[in-house]
Amino acid sequence: MAWIQKASYTFILVLLSLFPNAYGNSDKHVQMYIRDDVYNDYVRFLDGRSPLEITDFRGGYIRRDVVDMILVQQALLLGGFNKSFIYQTGNVNFRNTSLLRQGKLLLSFDSYWLADAQAEKKDVFISDAVIEEGEYFAGIYYAPNNASVEKIE
Repeated sequence: MAWIQKASYTFILVLLSLFPNAYGNSDKHVQMYIRDDVYNDYVRFLDGRSPLEITDFRGGYIRRDVVDMILVQQALLLGGFNKSFIYQTGNVNFRNTSLLRQGKLLLSFDSYWLADAQAEKKDVFISDAVIEEGEYFAGIYYAPNNASVEKIE
């Protein structure tokens, strides 16, 4: 049995920088910073497919971060955004918000809670909620014989 909790915050998928230099120097490419482990799972999950081809998120290497990356790209591509991404991998978790704020990053492939995004609202565009309050579930999945996890409330 898995532990499931309804989230009590509105979930925001995309923060877009308001600064033009976030788009990079190329007419065809945008530099994106992404954690290396997320990028590796993303590449393995896509297995040569375009993000637009993905309609089923089941399979190996799938995780919330990978789903976020794919959904953001699908939204951009369907909206007419025609630049490709050049990925800079590394440990960038704590830098992403700062890079967005400075206008050095176009958008975040990682989700933000609305409460966290509001703190950045003077420097970024915050999308409408993608997952509304009460629609998001978090869970811990564990082996049936793991008694210590079963006791978590």
